[in-house]
Amino acid sequence: IVDQNLEPTSFNSIFAKDFEANGFLDKSGLIQNFKSSVSEGLGINLTSVELETKSHLKKTFSVSISPLKSSDQTIYGVLALFQDVSNLKLAEQMQSDFVANVSHELRTPLTSIKGFADTIATLLDSNKPIDKSFSDAIVRKSDRLLLLVNKLLDLSSLQVHKSVESNEILDTEEITYRVLN
Repeated sequence: IVDQNLEPTSFNSIFAKDFEANGFLDKSGLIQNFKSSVSEGLGINLTSVELETKSHLKKTFSVSISPLKSSDQTIYGVLALFQDVSNLKLAEQMQSDFVANVSHELRTPLTSIKGFADTIATLLDSNKPIDKSFSDAIVRKSDRLLLLVNKLLDLSSLQVHKSVESNEILDTEEITYRVLN
């Protein structure tokens, strides 16, 4: 909480652990948002604010800034709620990287399959003999593609069923078999 002059009046212990209250607004780049909230009396929501902590860690926050008004609607300060969304941002990045990797892994066998299938079609159109290695390559690449898709489905299934009761007995032999196959 800051007063109408943007001087800190109170903050919680977690904020104190991560940031210096004095001078925080100047260092954070949020001062204009606080000024706007005081002058216009409007709330402001920021979804991705990157800040550096006292220990020099970069964290990402969702910030809600709201003016504090007295009963006569006079603004006497601003309340800011900082929600650490660093893990969510990291998870989003990991998901994005995963999708990019999966796309690449799927594209590779698909490109080969298409190339061999196009070659076979061209040879058939010109009544030329077809080398059996072309169809063998299509089968190999299709098997690889099927394996990748099955692994993705297994991952998806694990995601859906990720909660396991702590008193549930696990068949480690079956799990090992599934992992290896």
